[in-house]
Amino acid sequence: MVKIVSRQSLGVQPVYDIGVAHDHNFLLADGQVASNCFNKSHSTAYGFVTFQTAYLKANYPVEYMAALLTSNSGDQDKVQMHIANCIAMGIEVLPPDINRSLVDFTPEGKSILFGLSAVRNVGLGAIECILKNREADGPFKSLAELCDRVDLHAVNRRALESLILAGALDKLEPNRNQLMQDLELVIDWAQG
Repeated sequence: MVKIVSRQSLGVQPVYDIGVAHDHNFLLADGQVASNCFNKSHSTAYGFVTFQTAYLKANYPVEYMAALLTSNSGDQDKVQMHIANCIAMGIEVLPPDINRSLVDFTPEGKSILFGLSAVRNVGLGAIECILKNREADGPFKSLAELCDRVDLHAVNRRALESLILAGALDKLEPNRNQLMQDLELVIDWAQG
């Protein structure tokens, strides 16, 4: 005889808790018993991955957090959460820099340099164009030089605005409002 302790709706079908104390089982509406038995080989592998992750976080925290930020660079909420974790761990996350940042978040000593891939509205094509120009002709010295050297079809106005607002051009001109005001004229000049 099976005594039903509780009934819950989890998903599509109701699930009944049949109150077995030692091995927690559930009786599904169609009569099947779903036991809480996690596959041992899966749990062993999961435990090993957990150990590796904990080891890397404990022994290589800057590199680990840089990799974690890079793997979540498309999700702004997760990036913000991981940046907060970095701050709690005493790891400084440096703002993006048009002359130093790479595609991904990069460990630099005891800090992490913000990756350009995590800046909204800046696609991989724009980043590759910026990096190729920077590698070929050296660092950018001004907004005008940046706009003159890059392909403005790849690095469009929206991408440039996002880079300015993210602080990637702060080393060229710390006044972001001035950069935003100059952007239209500089783009017209570079295209002309």
